[in-house]
Amino acid sequence: MARRRTIPPRLRTQILLTNQHACCICGKPGTHIHHINGDPTDNKSDNLAVLCLPHHDEATKPSGLSARITSEQIRRYKKAWEQACQERIRKGARACTAFFMVDYKNAERIRQLFVQLSASECQQAYHILIRELKEESTLRQAQKFDVSLEPTLMWSTVVERLLESIRLREVRPSVFQGMQGHPKDPLLPVGPPFSDPNKAYYDIWCQLMIRAIIAVRMPYLLKDLLSLQEPSDSGLLAGSLVAFEANLHGSVAPPGKHQEIPVSKTTLTLSNESATISTELQLKTHYVYSETAASSLEGGRSSGLLFLRSINSFKDVEGKKIISFSSTPLIIGCGGGGLLKIP
Repeated sequence: MARRRTIPPRLRTQILLTNQHACCICGKPGTHIHHINGDPTDNKSDNLAVLCLPHHDEATKPSGLSARITSEQIRRYKKAWEQACQERIRKGARACTAFFMVDYKNAERIRQLFVQLSASECQQAYHILIRELKEESTLRQAQKFDVSLEPTLMWSTVVERLLESIRLREVRPSVFQGMQGHPKDPLLPVGPPFSDPNKAYYDIWCQLMIRAIIAVRMPYLLKDLLSLQEPSDSGLLAGSLVAFEANLHGSVAPPGKHQEIPVSKTTLTLSNESATISTELQLKTHYVYSETAASSLEGGRSSGLLFLRSINSFKDVEGKKIISFSSTPLIIGCGGGGLLKIP
């Protein structure tokens, strides 16, 4: 019998998150990774399936001792399950960034990530977003998500026009050229949001760049990171995008105090019965949208997207996992009572 080779930690983490830490056959929690072809040295991703203990036993017992699951059956289950997980993750990330109102946008960092997309990825994102945003506009109306006075991604001539800039991979669309920039960010239009509609539309532009990024670069969901079992699982996630809905608690200065208090801090926390994950967010004060937004960032339930830099600690406290990580917040908003429901 071939000697088993340890599955590389990065690949193990990827397989578990791709399967949302659940059995590809029954969807129940399971952390066993099965070699589909029976070769324990073959650690190619297409040969690895996540199974719960009963189905793992059923898949590995010799034929005749139990109702054995064939490798062909497992491959079909794996393909269907991972496709379903990918769709759930994509919908979850869309819901986390379909804001009722944006409270914070790290415009500089968003632009940096956006320009890393290739021309073909921008073309792909453009076509995906046309379909998604039209669908979401119908959902916003049905769910009373369209009553915000702030700029949103409701389908409009403005959204349609800015999507052309996504297609063309423009960092700063022509509509914003010549506007007064912020001392901390010359590309960020300043002034009362509604004195010039284009200044308010910059929120839409930041949202569209974020949506383009996650349309072609699949993020993780923060709630899935709660299921990580080992420090090695989490330590290899540096550089990942993470979509979240979680609680915030901190002290955040309004944008008018950007000279006096250039950076504010708030802590993002998400828990379930077996784990807690948290990160301290450093918010650049000039990117906080308003005094109302500052208050929301100090406490409450918010959603958005962040860039995971590293895992700080992974420990067990009285049977509960406590995970702490460092991150860069990209965009944070609220849903006016909850996330947009995307069926």
